[in-house]
Amino acid sequence: MDEVKLAEMLVPIIVVPSFFFLTGWAFWMFVRWRQYKYRMNIQLKMLDKVENGGELVQFAESDAGAKFIASMELQAAGLKDRILSAVNKAVILLVLGIAVYAVRGTLNEAAVVFTILGTVLMAFGFGYIIATLISYRLASKWGLIAKEVSNGE
Repeated sequence: MDEVKLAEMLVPIIVVPSFFFLTGWAFWMFVRWRQYKYRMNIQLKMLDKVENGGELVQFAESDAGAKFIASMELQAAGLKDRILSAVNKAVILLVLGIAVYAVRGTLNEAAVVFTILGTVLMAFGFGYIIATLISYRLASKWGLIAKEVSNGE
């Protein structure tokens, strides 16, 4: 009987924060999309003002034109950023897998489901760690990651 009460308590503890997180994430994505769309509309209107190729070349060679073109480029994540992002994902998946696996002991009816889900999440976490380590080693070996040298200062 106590396990049923515990299960009833766990549902709001898991569902409510998940709902708020999902709502916040969706709102953040919507705002980012609107900002991107607004910026692209402004850039297209500015390009529409250019009447011929000569004006475009002249504009592109100016300081303002260089800044405008730089603002149009997509920000590509660097190799170090992608590796750090993979480490973050791995840690989140591992912690989530451990938490789900730990919860399995409190619920008799769903213990098998939580065991499987926790194991799969931890496997994904370990997979991310292994893939990140391999990527880092290969990138270092190929010279894609510059080693920082300290001058002793």
